[in-house]
Amino acid sequence: MTTSIKRISTRPDTSIPFYARSPETIAYMKATYSDTGQRLSFTTAVSADGLSETAEAIWVDFAHLQMTIGDPIVQTALAEMLEYDSANGITMIQYLDGVLARRQDLIKALI
Repeated sequence: MTTSIKRISTRPDTSIPFYARSPETIAYMKATYSDTGQRLSFTTAVSADGLSETAEAIWVDFAHLQMTIGDPIVQTALAEMLEYDSANGITMIQYLDGVLARRQDLIKALI
């Protein structure tokens, strides 16, 4: 059964960019997880007012999501995102398979 994470990030105003992974991390994630069929999709959308970004990733199953979260490169990207968001006043809510989860608790549970 597939599993998904949906992340909704909200910034104080549009002058603050949303966190963006490095091109190297994006390429790594694509080659390691998308191209191999482990991560089935990854989409992002910004709200009409520009204040919220919704990102959703779907994995083939929960075990593959856990493997992804355990990857040191992914862990570094997650830590960078949390630090960036905190420093820039960006709030985030996450859903695991449609169930609301606090970001810190979700990340800790998956590692």
